Amino acid sequence: MVKSFSFNKINKKFINVELKNGLKLQVTMPSKKTFEALQILMDTQTENTNAVEAYDSLANVVAEALSNNLNNETISKKEVADIYDLEDLVEFTKAFFEYVKEATNSPN
Repeated sequence: MVKSFSFNKINKKFINVELKNGLKLQVTMPSKKTFEALQILMDTQTENTNAVEAYDSLANVVAEALSNNLNNETISKKEVADIYDLEDLVEFTKAFFEYVKEATNSPN
């Protein structure tokens, strides 16, 4: 029988991410809000979306995802938008979804 449980003692799974400025982050699972926003962006049809608005939304969600890290670093939407192009953001999003899929399907 389990006598106690602490959320502070959970060994968090993470994905190693190196930013273009050399900063290395250990990005953890997204919050529900971030995950839902990513899912909506991935499901949205680009035909009905303004490209600038879509980029801004993606940059915002990527900044939220990157800021959820074990290093306690905050990454702003402005930093993401200033440094990364659309291809960068899409590739990160694909890798991040793969990490989430693998981490949630792992038995440990």
